[in-house]
Amino acid sequence: MAISFQRNRSGPIRVLVVDDNFSFRMYLHELIGDQPDMKIVGDAANGVHALQRVATEHPDVVIMDVDMPGMDGLTAAKRLNEEGAKVKVILVTGLESAEIVRQASQAGVTKILRKNLDNRDGWREQLYSAIHQVDGDAGDGSPLLADPDRASAEPGPVKGIQAVLIGASTGGPQAVATVLKGLPDGMPVPVLIVIHIAENFGQTLADWLARETGRSVRLARNEEPISGLAGQFLLAPEDHHMCIEDGRIILTQTLPVHNVRPSVDVLFESAARHFGGAAVAVLMTGMGKDGASGLLSLRRLGAVTVAQDRKSSVVFGMPGTAIDLGAAGQVLSVERIAPIVTQSVQAHQPM
Repeated sequence: MAISFQRNRSGPIRVLVVDDNFSFRMYLHELIGDQPDMKIVGDAANGVHALQRVATEHPDVVIMDVDMPGMDGLTAAKRLNEEGAKVKVILVTGLESAEIVRQASQAGVTKILRKNLDNRDGWREQLYSAIHQVDGDAGDGSPLLADPDRASAEPGPVKGIQAVLIGASTGGPQAVATVLKGLPDGMPVPVLIVIHIAENFGQTLADWLARETGRSVRLARNEEPISGLAGQFLLAPEDHHMCIEDGRIILTQTLPVHNVRPSVDVLFESAARHFGGAAVAVLMTGMGKDGASGLLSLRRLGAVTVAQDRKSSVVFGMPGTAIDLGAAGQVLSVERIAPIVTQSVQAHQPM
């Protein structure tokens, strides 16, 4: 049965929301529910359910994530296009690449927007404008991607990377070990690592990472100068936040952040203040949302930011939240992270 219908122009624009992240669906419900000329007619958690809801609810617009289980948003958009569904598709995603733009264009997607929870750069207005395109042609002359110059999977930081930052939690030790083993000898910058560590396990974890990877992994020490740490791999001790202040590593026992200490966000936010965009930051497998807002702060300053992908994560909470926020410049499998870190550091060292 072909999925086809005509827009009911006499009423509000009917919107179907499709995303496997419940919180983001509710966020879109809130934004769209505030608009008198728009109406949410349903939601779905993946592309398969989206196709079913389009056939039964007859929306004018489908707002859809790309990375979803079962059927991704690009595949669902392609199916809708092939079925001749008279519906406009807006992709809202944390993923960015020229390949996604190419596939979206072939699938008849109206617009691609990056996920955004704080109305950065007038994001809500971009969303409302894209929804209103239902009353015009998809090919209205505006670019498919709201900011096409950023539709690249290649890193683009400021010159002179000064540190690599890694954060992880559940499943983190093995994932971090995979990355460290893939890095070259003689890294010209320090690698600062925060993993949510059980009590009295810090030294054990540092020793295990050192043996597993052949790298000089050790626990960070308070007030170490960053300038003397090139090529070293420093792990935050258990029950201590690790941050960077005045060119030094500072260990503190201030209140837990996201109910954890050490916190990835504490490291990332301090690195954003100290290094600006001169850093590479990686957020890996873990439960919760620690590190997502700090990764966003770094990205806004031009840092290379990477989130581990769903498939290779033991728990997709931390990297998934970062992707939803638009904090991840790249979303990569654990095996692909080390080459990108290496490339970014080597390509942006001062001459």
